[in-house]
Amino acid sequence: MTAHQIAQSGGFLKGFAPVFLLFFALGLFGFLLSPVRAEEMGTGIVYGDDHAFAVRAPRGWVLDNRSGVPDGLQAVFYPTGSTWRDSRAVMYVNTTGKHAKGEGKSSGSTGALQAFVAADVRRFRQESPGVFVSDSPSLTTKDGKTALIRTFTGDKWKNREAVAYIDEPTIVAMIVLSSRDEGTFEKCFPAFEQLVASYEFITTKPNLEKLKELQFNWDFDARVEAAKQAELVEGAKEWVTSTGPVSQAALNYCLPPSAPPFRGNFTMVAEVLPSGTLSSVWVRPDSDVSRCFRERMKQEKLPPPPSSYGAKPYPITFTINVVP
Repeated sequence: MTAHQIAQSGGFLKGFAPVFLLFFALGLFGFLLSPVRAEEMGTGIVYGDDHAFAVRAPRGWVLDNRSGVPDGLQAVFYPTGSTWRDSRAVMYVNTTGKHAKGEGKSSGSTGALQAFVAADVRRFRQESPGVFVSDSPSLTTKDGKTALIRTFTGDKWKNREAVAYIDEPTIVAMIVLSSRDEGTFEKCFPAFEQLVASYEFITTKPNLEKLKELQFNWDFDARVEAAKQAELVEGAKEWVTSTGPVSQAALNYCLPPSAPPFRGNFTMVAEVLPSGTLSSVWVRPDSDVSRCFRERMKQEKLPPPPSSYGAKPYPITFTINVVP
């Protein structure tokens, strides 16, 4: 367990605002608390009654929306190949509500955020009098906000932590890197910087359906980009070309000569397993034709993906333009 984590459960973060994670990461098909526990380089929306913001796992790290729940954490991160419990370094996001601390609802004032951080440091020193706190250079989030960074060492749990504090109208968001190994901490600090840089505030009035739509579009775009990157491996372009007859047959099935005239375009993203079968198949925009194409392609089998990509599922995109 980490110092700030324990301190929060013991009263350090009084007025802790419960948050939930809308998890719709690459390769997953599901929204709230997906049955899949974690996803490498996953993107998630953390939301509560009066806030919603997005974060993305750094390259080589996993976003996990399940393992930290017993500790009151809805979004935790750890290096690929490790777990939340055994990793030598972990990261997580947390929030504290201003209303519960008597804070004003204004944001954007560096002075106000510095005062908040100073009060947080005082509270933490009450829990662990021997802790040493140092300032680190501030970081900039994806939406242009300034994140104040403090490093905590020498606490009673023997943790070394970096905490980013980000001021919002109704909350202060915190992103934490924690390790008990100084070497690991320094090695993982660039990933912490990437995580802070990925932070983007969305709204003070979350609407679940709108958040789902936003998350879907973000991840759809990310999957399209992943497919473009996959085409750079040896033999990929030739393999993609070889899938053309299968996709054309599926489109012909969905648009037989007797069908009403259709004009439009849509995109399908999928993962191709080594066997050639498709999984995690999404289409955008949704229509009778795009749904038909998706379901038909799920029944088909493509040629096995290029071996140069390895044994993992190969991301592919089909962009369909129909002109009568």
